[in-house]
Formats: sequence, C-alpha cells, structure tokens
Amino acid sequence: IFGIGIQHVGERAARLLAESLRSIDALKEASSEQLESIQEIGPTIAQSVASFFGNQQNCEVVDKLREACIAMELPGVEAAATEQPMAGQIFVLTGALERFTRDEAVAHIEALGGRVTSNLSKKTDYVVAGENAGSKLEKGLALEVPVLTEDEFRKMINK
Repeated sequence: IFGIGIQHVGERAARLLAESLRSIDALKEASSEQLESIQEIGPTIAQSVASFFGNQQNCEVVDKLREACIAMELPGVEAAATEQPMAGQIFVLTGALERFTRDEAVAHIEALGGRVTSNLSKKTDYVVAGENAGSKLEKGLALEVPVLTEDEFRKMINK
C-alpha cells in the first residue's frame, strides 16, 4: 500500500490499513467512513485513499501490479485474529537496553499491537527506561507516566 503512492499514506498508515483490511480489494471498496473507523486513520488519509481508488488510472496500475503477481492481500487471517494485549498503547523508549536492540523492542511492541513514539506526552502509556536514561525519563516521571525497567518490559511482552 505504501509503495503505490497514495497521498498522505506513509509507512505507518499503510501498515494500519493493511492489517485492518487485509487486502487491496477491501481497501479499494472501503468508504471514507469505514477507513476513518480504523484507529489512527483520520479524515485526510481516508479521503485520500477514497480519491486514489476513485481514479480509473490508479485502479489500472493496481490491476497491472496484480497481473505481475504482486501480493494483494496479507496471508494468514489467523494472525489478524490473535490477541494483541498492547493494542492502542503508546510506548517511549529511552536509554540503552541490554537485552534488546531498539529495533527488537519496537518489533515486540508493534507485534503485540502497541506503538512506539519518540514524543512523550500525557497520552503515553509507558516509558521503557534502560541504562543512562535521560530527559525522557525525567519528563515521564513529571507527567506521572508509568516507567518500566527492562526486566518489567520483558515480563510484559512475554505474558
């Protein structure tokens, strides 16, 4: 979805759309209202997707990609049905983690339905603090955001 170049649809929005709708055909048929019902998809993205598929030339490009054997749906419907205990939760990582690379920690959180951001606010659900955590840890404490040690985070993702 990201690769077909829909205006306002970045990598994250493309992933959210794909995980929710599971196929390009479902995306093509979705109304703006259906798209807006997907968490984190707002009216600008929804309208842009609807406009993209409302253009016959764009639909022809998608059809040519299908003819070229480009995958047009996510395999494994079972994966969509699995429980996502971190769905909708926002995490901020700070400091050096010993048991995970930053990318591994992000992958664990996203696989469980959570989201990682670098911007800490009152909407943040957890701060994961590693060695030498700095100003983000201080800000998290000031905002009364729960702070997890790396061990607490590991227990959380292994539940």
